[in-house]
Amino acid sequence: GACSVTNVCADQCADGKKNGNETDVDCGGGTCGGCGAGLACTASTDCATGYGCQDGVCYMQPPSNGLVGYWDMSQASTVKDLSGNGNDGTPTPTGAVQTAGHLGGAYLFTGGCVTGPDSSTLDMVGGGAMTMLAWVRIDNVTCNSDRVEIFNKENTYEFAYQCGTTTMQEAIQRSDGNWFWSGDQTTSVGAWTLYVVTWDGTTVKHYVNGVSTYSRALAGGVFADRATGFGIGCRGVSAAGNNNGGANFLDAIDEVAIYN
Repeated sequence: GACSVTNVCADQCADGKKNGNETDVDCGGGTCGGCGAGLACTASTDCATGYGCQDGVCYMQPPSNGLVGYWDMSQASTVKDLSGNGNDGTPTPTGAVQTAGHLGGAYLFTGGCVTGPDSSTLDMVGGGAMTMLAWVRIDNVTCNSDRVEIFNKENTYEFAYQCGTTTMQEAIQRSDGNWFWSGDQTTSVGAWTLYVVTWDGTTVKHYVNGVSTYSRALAGGVFADRATGFGIGCRGVSAAGNNNGGANFLDAIDEVAIYN
């Protein structure tokens, strides 16, 4: 334990201070327990079970099976893809700022977004199944388009909420070129909410905080190779990833992941 000048000793790992070998307050360093999301680390061993260390901060590691992109949204400059596939994103110079997230940091969008270039891992050419998910906090229902995007890979897959009705919807476009918006779950306001869309090659399902809320048939077909980038909080990103076509999300997004 740690002792004060008055010889009153306390457990160093529970004294509310960063001391000894700790990498953050009362955690890390090999002596105390692992640190949680957003706390300082020098290696993954400083973080709690299920967390990794990236750029000196602990982040939650999602299941790795089939993971093609994972952005924990905690970085203030390059938004790193922690899946290991190199699908890093760049926040726009204005309208995209860091805020407190569901886990660690998140991005609050006020007209900007995060964009990234085209990649084979996100194209998933020939694939006939996928999952996309994100934690979203909607504090208002302001819109500048018919829908505002959470994640978009133009002409391939996307999910967003529809303005006016504020329902969560998705669109999946296969090689035949056909697509349409689907979904009827009203979005929650003022709280972090987990939205998940899955497609197993036969059925598309929507989940809100782990509860199934919607499904539709979508059998057959595969993804085609389309030269488009990706947008977190916007749509229509070019293959180079350096511009976007609007439909800007105007609230906070955290912990975005795409699986094949």
